[in-house]
Amino acid sequence: MQNETFTDINGFCPILFRQKELLMSIDGVGRVAAANMIITTEAFTHFDAPREFNWYGGVAPSSYSSGSSQYSKARISADN
Repeated sequence: MQNETFTDINGFCPILFRQKELLMSIDGVGRVAAANMIITTEAFTHFDAPREFNWYGGVAPSSYSSGSSQYSKARISADN
């Protein structure tokens, strides 16, 4: 049934089908995770740039600066 549902989405909305296919091309992202990301982000309409989704997901190293000092977090934390 799941295969039929995901196949049917191509006829219903090719954009969502393409998003699902792109997400599932990432190692470790399956049907459930891809569907969850699409639903949670309302098909990624909540973000103006890919960088914002990375920050939302906690998978982007961050840096900030204050005056002449610059601080960075060079690693991606698994705690997010």
